[in-house]
Amino acid sequence: MKKRNLVQFSPGVMMYQNGHPTRWWIQSKDQILCAESVGDAAEKLISYTVSDVLSEQEAFQNNAIELKLLIEAMRNTIATWYQIQMSRG
Repeated sequence: MKKRNLVQFSPGVMMYQNGHPTRWWIQSKDQILCAESVGDAAEKLISYTVSDVLSEQEAFQNNAIELKLLIEAMRNTIATWYQIQMSRG
C-alpha cells in the first residue's frame, strides 16, 4: 500500500492517504482506522500521538525508578561488605 500525504510526529502513529481522494487512514501500532475528512484524521493523529508519547514517558520513568532502586541496592551491598571487611581487619 502506497502511503501518500504521510504525516507522522512519533514513530508509532501516522496518518496518510492511499489513493482515495478524501479518505485518510490513521495507523497506531497495529491498528488502522479510516477517517472521512482530514480534520477528523488530524484530530485522531494528535490524540494518538499524545497517548503514544505519554506511554513512552511512563515506561521511561518506570525504568528510571528501577535503575535508581538497583543503584541504591548496590550501594547498600557495597557499604555492608565494606563494614564486614573493616570489622575483620
